[in-house]
Amino acid sequence: MKRFKLKTILASILVAAFSLSVSAADIWVSPNGKDSNSGTEKKPLLTIRKALEKARELRKENQSAVKNGIQIILAEGTYDLNESIVIGPDDSGTKESPTIIRSAEGAKVVVSGGVQVTGWEQYDGNIYKASLDRDTKLRSLFVNGKRMHMAGTDVPVNGLGDWGTFEIDGDEDWAFGAGSAIDGIKFAASDIQPFSNADDVELVQFNIWTEKILCAREMEQIADTTVIKLQQPYGAIATTMAWAGKINYEKSFVIRNAFELLDSPGEFYFDRHTKTLYYYSDGEDMATAEVIAPTVEGLVEVKGKSTTDRVKNIRLEGIIFSYDHWSLMEVAGSHGLAGIQSLGLAVKYIPGGNWHTTEYNSTDVPPGTIQVENAENIECVRNRFVGISSGTAINLVNDVTDSRVEGNYFQDLLGNAVNVGHPQHYKIGDAISGESAAVQHGDLLLADAGSVINGNDNNRDDATYSYTSSNGDTYVPTYKPGDGAIYLAGIEGLCENNQIANNYLRNVSLDFRQFEGITAFFVANTKIEHNDIEWTPYGAIVCGWWWGNSEIPASTVAKNNSISFNRAGNTHQVLDDGGIIYLLGEQPGTVVEGNYIFNGPRCIYPDDGSAYLTITRNVIGNDSYKWMWLHLWTKRCHDITARENYVKNNLLMDNGTNDIIEETYAFREDEFPEVAQKVIENAGIEDEYKDIIPEEEPERISIHPKGFKERDVFH
Repeated sequence: MKRFKLKTILASILVAAFSLSVSAADIWVSPNGKDSNSGTEKKPLLTIRKALEKARELRKENQSAVKNGIQIILAEGTYDLNESIVIGPDDSGTKESPTIIRSAEGAKVVVSGGVQVTGWEQYDGNIYKASLDRDTKLRSLFVNGKRMHMAGTDVPVNGLGDWGTFEIDGDEDWAFGAGSAIDGIKFAASDIQPFSNADDVELVQFNIWTEKILCAREMEQIADTTVIKLQQPYGAIATTMAWAGKINYEKSFVIRNAFELLDSPGEFYFDRHTKTLYYYSDGEDMATAEVIAPTVEGLVEVKGKSTTDRVKNIRLEGIIFSYDHWSLMEVAGSHGLAGIQSLGLAVKYIPGGNWHTTEYNSTDVPPGTIQVENAENIECVRNRFVGISSGTAINLVNDVTDSRVEGNYFQDLLGNAVNVGHPQHYKIGDAISGESAAVQHGDLLLADAGSVINGNDNNRDDATYSYTSSNGDTYVPTYKPGDGAIYLAGIEGLCENNQIANNYLRNVSLDFRQFEGITAFFVANTKIEHNDIEWTPYGAIVCGWWWGNSEIPASTVAKNNSISFNRAGNTHQVLDDGGIIYLLGEQPGTVVEGNYIFNGPRCIYPDDGSAYLTITRNVIGNDSYKWMWLHLWTKRCHDITARENYVKNNLLMDNGTNDIIEETYAFREDEFPEVAQKVIENAGIEDEYKDIIPEEEPERISIHPKGFKERDVFH
C-alpha cells in the first residue's frame, strides 16, 4: 500500500511538473488584462506586444518550457492598436518550437487599427459632426460595420487640359534625370469651384488597365476655369508615365474629399485643420451608431534584418484584422497612387516615362496590413481580413521563404488580398556591398568607368553598364545590375517556396482597382492554388513581371511556379485588358493547371515575353462569343504548351513562337463532360477549409459613382 501511495505521489508530481511546463509556454492576453499580470489564463496580459516580450524571455530563460512551442492566446474581444505590432528576429521560434499567436478556442478576436468616434451632434439636416484627434487625411470610415466613402462628385467631371510646368533638375533622389511635367489640371469653373481645404482633394482617373489617384495641393480659379494644382513631386511622377500609364487631361475624373461635396448619404469628410469629422447619415441613430475611423498604418510587421538574420517560425491564426489606414504612396512629402500595372506603382520620375530602363528601380508596391520581409516559415492561417484600407492585406515582399497563407477570408478591402515579391527583384544577388552600395543607394548615377560625377570617383569595373534603345538613345541605369533601389546587398532576397492556398476573396481592390486579387512578381517555387476569387475590378491572379518589348534582357529569377486548382471568375468589372489568370516573363517549369475560370476576357493571358509555361487541364466556362480563353498576341510569347483544356468557346489567339496548342475540347452547345466536371469540382477551396465559405455571397460593395469604369477597349 505504501509503495502504491509513493508511486501515486511521484506520478502526481510528474503530471504537475508537465502541466507547469506546458502552461508556461501558453501566454494569455485579454482586452481586460494588465501588462503587469503574469500572463496566465486567469491573469492575462493586456497587449500582444507585452506577450511577445514575455515569449522572448521564456526562450532565453527556460528552454524546456518552450520545447513544444509558445502560444500567445488571445481571449475574446477587440485589441485596439495605436501602432503596428512589430515581430523581429528575436521573436523567432524554431520548427519544433514555433511561436503561435492565435485566438482562444471559439473566441471572436479582432485586432483593430481604428478608433471609435463618439459625441456626434447634428450639424445641418442629415449631416452630423464629431471631434476626431488626428492630423492626417481620413480615407476610410465605417458606420455600424459598413464602409462609407469620401465625399465626391456624383458624376465624373471632364478636364479641360493641363496647366503649368513643374521642373525637375535631375539630381533629386526621386528622379532618374532632368525634365519637366505639368503642375495642374484645368476644369470648368461651372463644374468645380475652389474648395476650402484643397490639399485634402483627390482626383481619380483610369486608363485601360491602370488607375491614378492624384492629390491636390491647392486650387485656383482663373477666369472661367478652376485649376487643381498637384502635390509635387508625386504629381510629376504620375503625369509623365508612358503607355497606359498616361493621363488624359480631357477625360473624366472623380473629384473627392471636400466638404463642399458632402451631399449624399454614406459620405464623409474629415477637416484636419479643425479636427472635425462630418458624416452624411444614411438613417443611422448617431447617438448609438458605432463609428470607426482607421488610424494605424499596417497592423503587423514581421521584419527581419537581413537574409542571414530573418524572423522565423511564426504563425498568426484565427484572428480578425480590421480598420488599418494607408495614406497612399509618399515621395518627398507628396502623395498619390500612380499605377504601372498590377500592384506595381511608380515612385520616381523618369524622363520619357519608360520604367523598363530603370530595371524597375523606379517602382514600388504598397505596404501591407501584414508586412513580411526577411522571414522564413511564416504562416497566416484561418484569419479574416475585413474592412482593410492598405494597398494589400498580406505582403510577402522581400526574402520571404517557406511560408504559407492558407484558409483566410478576405472581404471589403481597398486593395488586394495577397502579394508575393517585388518588381525590383528583376535581378538578385549581384549587389555591391559596403560603402559603395550606400553611395548607390543615394542615387549616384553610374557612367563609364573612370568618369567623375558630382565629385565622386566611379573608377571601377562595375560602373560600365548601359542600354541603347531602338531609337538610338543611350540610357545608363542608376543601379548596378542586381542592386535594387530599396533592398541593398544582404537584405534583398528572392521570395520562394511559398504557398498561397484555400483563400476566399470577395470585394477586394475596391479603390485601388488595377490590383488583381492575388499578385506575385519575380518569384520561384510559389504555389497559388485552390483559391476562390470573384467580382474583381481587374484580374484575379497575376504571376510575373518584365515585358518582351522592354529592350532589357529577360529576368532569370522566376521559375517553377504553380497557378493551379483555383476557382476564379466574374472579373474585369471596371478595367480592361489583362486576364483572369495573367502571366508575365520567362518562368521555366511554371504550370497553370486544373483551374476553373469563368466570365472574363482573355481568361489565360501570358503577355508579351511570357515563356516556358505549361497550361493544362483547365476548364474555361465563358459563354461570350468574343472573349478568348487563351491570348498569345505576340511572337515574343514563346515555348508555351497548352494541352488538354476544356472550353465553352474555342476562341483564342496564337501569334507566338514555338508554342504547342493541342487537345483543346470545345463544348459550345453541350455540357462539359465528366472529366471536366471533376476539374470544376476540384477547383477552389478544399474540404478542410470549406467552412470559411459563407452561406450567402457577400453583398457587393462600391465606393465609386455608378458607371465609372473603362469601356470594352479591345472588343
